[in-house]
Amino acid sequence: MKKTILTTTAALTMMGTGMGINVDHIKPAEVKADTISFYDVPNNHWATKAITNLANRNIVVGYGNGQFGFGDNVTRGQVARMIYNYLKPADAGNFKNPFSDIKGHMFEKEILALAKVGIIKGYGEGKFGPDDILTREQMAQVLTNAFKFEGTKKTSFVDVDKNSWSYKAIGALEEKGVTIGTGGNMYSPTSVVTREQYSQFLFNSINVIEKETKPEEKPNTGGEVKPEEKPNTGGEVKPEEKPNTGEETKPVNIPEWLETSLATNDFTFTQAWYDGSEAINKAASTNAQQIVKNINSKYGTNLK
Repeated sequence: MKKTILTTTAALTMMGTGMGINVDHIKPAEVKADTISFYDVPNNHWATKAITNLANRNIVVGYGNGQFGFGDNVTRGQVARMIYNYLKPADAGNFKNPFSDIKGHMFEKEILALAKVGIIKGYGEGKFGPDDILTREQMAQVLTNAFKFEGTKKTSFVDVDKNSWSYKAIGALEEKGVTIGTGGNMYSPTSVVTREQYSQFLFNSINVIEKETKPEEKPNTGGEVKPEEKPNTGGEVKPEEKPNTGEETKPVNIPEWLETSLATNDFTFTQAWYDGSEAINKAASTNAQQIVKNINSKYGTNLK
């Protein structure tokens, strides 16, 4: 993959209690095909993915000569530049500069463009503080104002005063999954924010917004849809008879001579004849009777 190094000015976050962003007109920045890398960003750092993604989308630029400024504290001017790169508002034009401390600043154009559309408002009394660093609670307030995050739950961080001006903002970031704190149920609201930290916060915030504003997919209505056939429920359905799966019975042809050769018409005889006839005795024996039974069983006859 070709690697490109940007040689422009710095850009990163947006922080401070006096900054608010209207996200109604957000247009996601275009993702570049090439992968941008900075020599001072570790490959295996937890913020590397966020930094690379924002750099590929021209949201973060770096200091130039392949340097990101890893570990440096982020400033309000850098924040303005980063938000400007993401939202791409129109330049200020004839807009009157409300800030007395940005004249000739490297991010003057970006600050004025955001001020014109009401995204940033500064400290008051004509001050913006472009080179001031930001705290984590200021960051929470800025991101909440910028992306209109609204929290419905109390924060679980034990070091956030419920009476603090940033309490709801911190809770909103936690609820949206933008922040998980610094560990041990702590948020560290007064700690300053580094460039890589804010890159991760902004990356998370943009993902939340772009996920929520993703247009709903239109259902496929092409072609005629055949209505589903209604099942036939009329009348009683007779259960299907189970087929006879027993062994097949082979038909037996009964010999024509069988009954006439083994049986005769009824006749009578005397007891003396029966007692003295060896043939009759054998015919009435157990063996003879068993033979008749076997014949009846094999051929389905009824010989006696």
